Amino acid sequence: MLHSILETFHRSFALLGSTPIGYSVGILGLCVLAIFASVMRWQILLRGLGIQVRLRLLLEINLAATCVGNLAPGRLSGDLLRVVLLQKRADIGLRLATASSLYDRAIEAAQFPLFVLLALPALPPLFDRLFAWHLSLTVSWPTVRSTLPWLVALGLLLLGLCIPTQRIVGLHSRLRQVLTELRTLRVPFRSLGISVLYAQAVWTLDALRLLVAARALGVVLTPWQAVALSISTLIECIVPTMGGLGAVEGTLITVLCVYGVSPERAMAITMLDRTISYGLVTVLSVVFVAFHRTRRDSPQ
Repeated sequence: MLHSILETFHRSFALLGSTPIGYSVGILGLCVLAIFASVMRWQILLRGLGIQVRLRLLLEINLAATCVGNLAPGRLSGDLLRVVLLQKRADIGLRLATASSLYDRAIEAAQFPLFVLLALPALPPLFDRLFAWHLSLTVSWPTVRSTLPWLVALGLLLLGLCIPTQRIVGLHSRLRQVLTELRTLRVPFRSLGISVLYAQAVWTLDALRLLVAARALGVVLTPWQAVALSISTLIECIVPTMGGLGAVEGTLITVLCVYGVSPERAMAITMLDRTISYGLVTVLSVVFVAFHRTRRDSPQ
């Protein structure tokens, strides 16, 4: 078993070694475009709230939050840092800083159903093969669709039994308070519309990045398979590891194998994508933030 795993690693590294450098440059370029699109989306929302912040400052804040989010468990730490840095560096109130970050994340999350719909052609075979492969059961898509609501209801019931009622009531009260405060802040429809377009661009660039990574290793994915692959990386939001390390890689390799990619190529595609989109982007973000902080703190 161990020998087989090591052999797969060896073949994966051999495949990576023969990958043209142009693909790596293209993947990095798509990562940079996605970062700029997300920063511009945030700037447009801030302008809609009547706040003018330079794009370079927002880029620095966003990259600092990316570093923390990639190096700390979960993404919440990075989002909290965004709010704190925006309040401190842009000299705006905590309420407006929090509102802009919440609006930004809400618009990003609102695109999820749309991209799930785009990935629908790739989901039924994924469910069928995953269940048959891992659970040794013959579970079809109609079966999953009919049983999923009952499983969700059961999960909510168990959650209600495990969490004290007082805590649920307190959480609901705080959530209502936050939503009430947000209702007093109006973002113009035009700003929201442009922000939605930028959010869709970020999702599209993520899927395109995975498409290019697969093509670099000689694997041709359909657009909806690439979207499904991109959606699968959201597991990093719920797994308590740095940037979803381990969980994201395992998920990508599993989904690629389900789509008929050999284990060594699936591993090579995953290593290529994550080395650039996670490792290199984190390193470059640290360098960028450190450089600008040194320039800011140096005497004129």
